[in-house]
Amino acid sequence: SCVLDINRLLPWEYQYVFTILIFLLNFKRTGYIPACIAFVLVSTYFYGGACKLNEDFVRTVWNILILKFFLKIPVHVITQSWVHYSGYLLGVIELLAGVGLLFRKTQVWSAIVLITMHIFILLLFSPFGYRGYRVLWPWNTSMIVFLYVIFLRGKERVLAVRPLLQGMNGLVLVFWGFLPALSFIGYWDYNLSSALFAANIPKMTICVADTVACKPLQRFFNRNSKVGACRGQAKADIQAWAIAETGVSAYPQVWVYKRIQEKLEKQYPSALFTFTYFNHYPKNK
Repeated sequence: SCVLDINRLLPWEYQYVFTILIFLLNFKRTGYIPACIAFVLVSTYFYGGACKLNEDFVRTVWNILILKFFLKIPVHVITQSWVHYSGYLLGVIELLAGVGLLFRKTQVWSAIVLITMHIFILLLFSPFGYRGYRVLWPWNTSMIVFLYVIFLRGKERVLAVRPLLQGMNGLVLVFWGFLPALSFIGYWDYNLSSALFAANIPKMTICVADTVACKPLQRFFNRNSKVGACRGQAKADIQAWAIAETGVSAYPQVWVYKRIQEKLEKQYPSALFTFTYFNHYPKNK
């Protein structure tokens, strides 16, 4: 399904594929399976936390989604420097908890911290919070189960290195240990690097001069103000559009956005689309 539509290759889908692969590679040596899955979890939290250490995450996810929308914190409190910059702690805590899973003395507490994080995310996207991303419920629930089974209930408290060096298990070490680091310099895809909610991923804004010429798309476009990229024309953010139509985000890579651009221009040539690519939200957004 991901080959037919790259937008289906979301971070949890990628993780599930490798989890199944780990079972297939070790069906005759099942003792290696927990260590390999544990390494995937460590990588997910380490790189996931590192990807959140950016200003876009603090301004959009921390300030707007968590503080303003979910916790109902007044704006005059959110704008205080110590409140704003405390948002960086979310990425730091996730990163350190991921590292903590590696060591005997910190594994249990790290797992408890991460389970608490997942419970908060479930509440954040529950009927009491932001309802538009319910697809996150199964993934966060499965992560809680993995953390409990491997790090809290499991007898093996230390991540073993040997299983990762046995046969084809080296793929897990390469694809989860080394390749995600390349995403920070643009040589590996964000969805393959645990960059969920990183916020500083590539984005695309679509402006259209004539919405009548693309009637099936009208409900995804909003009339823009006279400032900004669209300057009074109808506007759509590709990620907001994807979530509204499919329930999940678009694959955050420029080469995918260019494919979308080509298809829209070919299908609705008289709509006069304008496409803007960027990595960071404007500070006044």
